[in-house]
Amino acid sequence: MIFAVGQRVRLKYTGEIGVIEQLAEGIAQIRLSDGDLIPTPLENLSDPEAVTTTQKLPVKGTYQGPIPISADLDHPTAVYLLFDLVNKGGPFEYGLLNLTGGSALISCQLQFKSKVVRKKNEKIGPMQYVALGNLSFSELGHQPGFHLQAWPVESQGSGKSLEKKVKIKVSQFFAQAVPIEDLGEGPFRLYQLLKDFSQEEKPALKGLKKYTQENIKWDHIERVMEKNVIAEKAVFPIELDLHIEKLTTFHDKLSNLEILKIQIRHFEKYLSDAIKLGVDHVYIIHGLGKGRLREEIHTRLNRYPQVREFKNEYHPLYGWGATEIKF
Repeated sequence: MIFAVGQRVRLKYTGEIGVIEQLAEGIAQIRLSDGDLIPTPLENLSDPEAVTTTQKLPVKGTYQGPIPISADLDHPTAVYLLFDLVNKGGPFEYGLLNLTGGSALISCQLQFKSKVVRKKNEKIGPMQYVALGNLSFSELGHQPGFHLQAWPVESQGSGKSLEKKVKIKVSQFFAQAVPIEDLGEGPFRLYQLLKDFSQEEKPALKGLKKYTQENIKWDHIERVMEKNVIAEKAVFPIELDLHIEKLTTFHDKLSNLEILKIQIRHFEKYLSDAIKLGVDHVYIIHGLGKGRLREEIHTRLNRYPQVREFKNEYHPLYGWGATEIKF
């Protein structure tokens, strides 16, 4: 079946009918009758006039662990790369979900055609989720790949390095999403990376490389990660522009509520990073308008004990359209 912008289509798995607003490589943005904008692989679309029986996404089992997952996963107790698909037009927050009993120091790289574009270092504990960044809808067409390195935390210090690479296929990205109750609205897309931090089998290494990995020291890893934090703080931007055209390329297709959700999501992620890095102060550029975004930001700032004060005063660069936050 050939698809075109403006064409009416049916979603195979829900039976809903919508109109194609945008087409990308193997994927389409569908505007439903209720106004929702949904990214969907072309293979999941059909002729709205065809007489069909609504298909259901298969659910073969239920994981009964501390974090319920309503889907059949090959290895429920594992380490996953997770994408939050709550913003149907992007951006999609991604992070690491650890459903094992182990802890590790991790370094995760986002790559486009083998070129590193983002890198994040974190520490993750058992049964934890750690956010690592955001992937825009347009970036899905750049053949994104992720490279994870992990150093398990053991009683003697850090264990041997574990590595895993995964490629993101656009055609499967939205088709296999699952809910995870403890992480919010969802749905989520999961990619299994490791079965366990401490039990992953590695091929035998020889010579100097083997000696280096067997004798790597915990304090060295800590020093490396501390240097990375210092470097991140040095280049961390002290301002965040929340005008929607700065955050997504699909802003002209969004409702006011969808725009506000995206802006708040970026604001909270930026604020969390600023607090984690120990930044002294930042500026949030919210503009003037009707003041709804400014009021929402001020309301949320009151909930952060790390915020010493914030003020919306005239600034020679931002006028009245920005709030200064001091930590």
